[in-house]
Amino acid sequence: MASLDHALWFHRACSVADWLLYDQVVPSTSDGLSLAGGRLFSRDGTLVASVMQEDMVRRVDPAGREREHGRDTTGRSDPKN
Repeated sequence: MASLDHALWFHRACSVADWLLYDQVVPSTSDGLSLAGGRLFSRDGTLVASVMQEDMVRRVDPAGREREHGRDTTGRSDPKN
């Protein structure tokens, strides 16, 4: 997995030394891409920050070759996929 881009927005001041709740959702995953979003809440339930991240996801077989849609990166077909 590799992060393609990510962003963090602070909506109000907070102490990162205090407890924060992180709520994450992944609304979309397809064709080797994944989008994740999250919200950080302070102890009293106030929304203090939001995050978004887009990832590229690839399987790696035991021989270490990257896999994508039934082919390894050399272009050979994968009979198991």
